[in-house]
Amino acid sequence: IHHYVTYEIWTPFIFYQGQGVTPEHVYELYDVDDLRKSLFFWDLPDGRHSFKGTYEGNGIPFSGIATDEIYLIRAECNARLGNIDDSMKDINTLLVNRYATGTHVDVSAATSEDALNIVLLERRKELLFRGQRWNDLKRFNRDGMNIEIVRTINGVHYKLLPNDIRYVMPIPKYVIDASDLKTNNR
Repeated sequence: IHHYVTYEIWTPFIFYQGQGVTPEHVYELYDVDDLRKSLFFWDLPDGRHSFKGTYEGNGIPFSGIATDEIYLIRAECNARLGNIDDSMKDINTLLVNRYATGTHVDVSAATSEDALNIVLLERRKELLFRGQRWNDLKRFNRDGMNIEIVRTINGVHYKLLPNDIRYVMPIPKYVIDASDLKTNNR
């Protein structure tokens, strides 16, 4: 019997290659011809999927900034500034290399909001398990996106509401002990 832990929000302290199960709703974000679907995931014996993990295959997750993230940052900024064509140009530059040869179809957007939605979806898919989702959720909720996190563990439902105080990580005790800082409100 295999026991797997499901992670969507990752921190480098809890995830090791092959340990986590990717939630089905995240796995299904990838189109059939999207190479990331086969490159990012292993098929588990029980039909679920586990994130493969790394660029090098050594089991240590990558957490630095890379070219893909730069494209996504610029695309998001352009979408927020109303530069729709520039935003979609960056997304299509990224996506053309994410799909099987001859299957990529350029995406387009009619409005800044459409462009932003496309960019944020690709950000979620591209930066999976790179430690970005937690900060993204915090900033998206600060901007009014109202994203709730709901998990069920042993039949108990847990909910993290937008802008909940539990989004704030505690200041480590050793930092508080070594300084004049007071613990943050959480």
